[in-house]
Amino acid sequence: MCGFAGLIDRSGTTSPEELERQAAAMAAPLRARGPDDAGVHADARHGFGLAFRRLSILDRSQAGHQPMESHGGRYVLALNGEIYDAPVLKARLEAERAAPPWRGHSDTEVLLAAIEAWGLRETLRRSDGMFALALFDRQRATLALARDRFGEKPLVYADGAGHFLFGSTLAALRAHPVFDDAIDGVSMRMYLRYGWIPAPHSIHRAARKLPAGSMLEIDVQRRGPVPTPTPWWSIAESIEAGQSDPFRGSLDEAADAVGAALSRSVRARTVADVPVGALLSGGIDSSAVVASLPPSSDLRTFTIGFPGSGHDESPFAREVATCLGVASTIRDVGPEDALRGATSMASVYDEPFADSSQIPTALVCALARNHVAVVLAGDGGDELFGGYRYYRRVANPLWRASRIVADYRATRSGGSLTAPRSWATRATRNIHSVWRNPDTILSNDPGGEPACDVARTVRGMSFVRRMMYWDQAHYLPDDLLVKMDRAAMAVGLEARSPFLARDVVDLAWRLPSRHLIGRYEGKLVLRRLLARRLPARLVDRPKRGFTVPVDEWLRGPLRAWADELLSPESLASSGLWKARPIRSMWEAHRDGRLSDGRRLWPVLQFEAWRRRVS
Repeated sequence: MCGFAGLIDRSGTTSPEELERQAAAMAAPLRARGPDDAGVHADARHGFGLAFRRLSILDRSQAGHQPMESHGGRYVLALNGEIYDAPVLKARLEAERAAPPWRGHSDTEVLLAAIEAWGLRETLRRSDGMFALALFDRQRATLALARDRFGEKPLVYADGAGHFLFGSTLAALRAHPVFDDAIDGVSMRMYLRYGWIPAPHSIHRAARKLPAGSMLEIDVQRRGPVPTPTPWWSIAESIEAGQSDPFRGSLDEAADAVGAALSRSVRARTVADVPVGALLSGGIDSSAVVASLPPSSDLRTFTIGFPGSGHDESPFAREVATCLGVASTIRDVGPEDALRGATSMASVYDEPFADSSQIPTALVCALARNHVAVVLAGDGGDELFGGYRYYRRVANPLWRASRIVADYRATRSGGSLTAPRSWATRATRNIHSVWRNPDTILSNDPGGEPACDVARTVRGMSFVRRMMYWDQAHYLPDDLLVKMDRAAMAVGLEARSPFLARDVVDLAWRLPSRHLIGRYEGKLVLRRLLARRLPARLVDRPKRGFTVPVDEWLRGPLRAWADELLSPESLASSGLWKARPIRSMWEAHRDGRLSDGRRLWPVLQFEAWRRRVS
């Protein structure tokens, strides 16, 4: 787990030393992502500079130093992340007699050799990992950027003023003097709607996020618009494969298959030259990950608790750890942690981000980093195996019937009839919306808001499966994985997500909905799997989620912090807000007349972020 940054300077006059200096300056904000080593590469003939910050996980020797040149000298690679099937790729290269003399045992070296042998796109399709990469091809004078299937690792870029800039975070782009950091009004509107900004948009008008599962190739010698990124993988592939080869076994047989796939994924993700742990909430997903560890594992788990509140799941996590025979480290979060966490989020997330569970995520990552350098996490379990309550709602025939009644009433009062296939679309946007009408608090209208790809369907998909698709395509990469990556990287910790292994994802889309979602609970197949290792009281309990008592915190330890950020003077200084409705909402919440912490949180996090970067 690392970070990189670089540039293409099209002026043709920049010296190698200056290219190295500029690239290194862009990588400086990435030090927390890569505290162990630094490297830089410059090619003055092409105006190309690339800098790297390394967190040493595999092959901690100089043989793993980056940027890394391929054995033949054609390619220069910066890789942020891990290629979990590197041993498999290495064996294939050796079997095909395409392997170079190995210098070490890093996955970066294996990936470079695979690219030389098979090309970039084919190598990506054969690989199972989490990564963002920058590949410079000296022979063709091209720069390729690519990102893993679900976007576990970030990659952003910008083009303007004769420079193409790219890096792991927006902070790297802002470190270059030509970058235009103007706020994008449309992205601001989407941020208020969701609490996060969907790719390819970013908070800055000039910057774009490379979408998950995509690649972008730049001819460094050609001027003109930046090409549109092209997908090298999409969730639709797993959906279509699942529909053509559906799983026909029983729920117990499905649990066997999921258990085997998850165990393989966990084993691959515990390979490291440093200590490995796991984040354990006590819920189904993280418990399934820990239960999939080899019996001889000495892995330690880490948990955050909220004593005295209805959000505390630490007692369940302690029981799970005891039943599974793993060591457990639990830290209770108090008022001083809430204040410290809330005020530090703007330095952890380099664009506004308002999922309030970001605070305990950051705290549990900091706790884990005191003991290990790598953790396993349960991200993806809800989206792949039907864990959210609203999946059960949409799957319920009575809910669908209520939509028909609502549409009929709309037509009787002069409205238009809604197509049935749009029900899941409307429900998903409403479920994830924080501010359904952001214009009520924005001072000017930024124009139309691009819709996320909510309506994307594959033939034969049910309402609930379309919602699961949307969550996997947007909510998972743009909220949950952002939350985990930034929180972990802020303390130099690598987080790995076993549920996002390619064969686990493919299997999830083969399973029938009846093995995922019941009338009263979701993730049926994971519950059946866990019931073999844990008592019923730990398996058959309602989902709580990794939530925090944000309403109470804003009236308690965060009150002075919020009052200052939401003062009329502060809100007016940005020129973005309608201060009166925000201030009225805050005063009503603060005084206990309303509970509106969820809608206030995006405004607070934006204002904290704005102060940090301005």
